[in-house]
Amino acid sequence: MKSVAGLAVLLVWAAVCTAAEPAPEEDYELISGIWVRNDHDAKGSPLRVEQELTRDLSKVSVYDRLGRRVHHHQAKYRLQRMDDASLFIY
Repeated sequence: MKSVAGLAVLLVWAAVCTAAEPAPEEDYELISGIWVRNDHDAKGSPLRVEQELTRDLSKVSVYDRLGRRVHHHQAKYRLQRMDDASLFIY
């Protein structure tokens, strides 16, 4: 099952990368900033997830109920347009 899902993701990714065009600068401006959402860990404790988006870098930090950072990662990304859909690609 995992191999079928992996193949599907690979095919979609290949189609997107070859068919989409680079997004204009205003698309980056629309999503830039800090986005916050609430979540829960496996034990049901509340988590706060913050994602900071700059021109080409996404930084995600996860905080526990006491405000301590329990996870952090970052990735480069690019935006692309394909017809009427905007794509966010890591």
